[in-house]
Amino acid sequence: MAYSTRFAANIITAARRLHDNRTVAEASGDGVLRYSSDLLRQYQNTAQKDIVRDLYQKYGDKVSSIIPEMVIESGNITLTTGLGTLPAGTWIVLETSSSDWATYYTKIDANPLKVRAGRDSLLTPSAGKPLFYQIGLTIQILPTSVAGPVHTWSLTVPVDTAVDAAGEVALATVWDAEIVRRMVDYGLQDAKSAVAI
Repeated sequence: MAYSTRFAANIITAARRLHDNRTVAEASGDGVLRYSSDLLRQYQNTAQKDIVRDLYQKYGDKVSSIIPEMVIESGNITLTTGLGTLPAGTWIVLETSSSDWATYYTKIDANPLKVRAGRDSLLTPSAGKPLFYQIGLTIQILPTSVAGPVHTWSLTVPVDTAVDAAGEVALATVWDAEIVRRMVDYGLQDAKSAVAI
């Protein structure tokens, strides 16, 4: 299999900026080049993840308007004593609501233990103003007496493209220049560390 056109173009562009005369993105084009196809693929996968992470750190929950292609909506999530299992691919829950969208839940950004223990005077969960927080692929709704199901809007992490697989760039095309810039940075960092050894 071959990479998608965009994925391959990013590999070739980054390789040329790293002074490798690559014409084929796949491993068949490696020859005596400094940067292998596999290494450039890893750079591209890492660049996408780093961009998503950096944008979330900068914009928080508003990241959904910047990279909507990385936001997934869950179906109904059933709750058992306030706990629900998030769908695969969920990284960070941005918003949660009741399944009929009548109630939106407030995200606990502070210490959830203080809220659960009733030691946070600003955040007091109630049926009218429920709260939520996430631990891994589990969502906790407070108070635990709130009945489900709930819906979530979550940020997902780009899936790694395997060697010579027909994977696609997860981010919109507007991010290709930034992906390539980061790929070149990773390559230069690796070259510096190899020289230092």
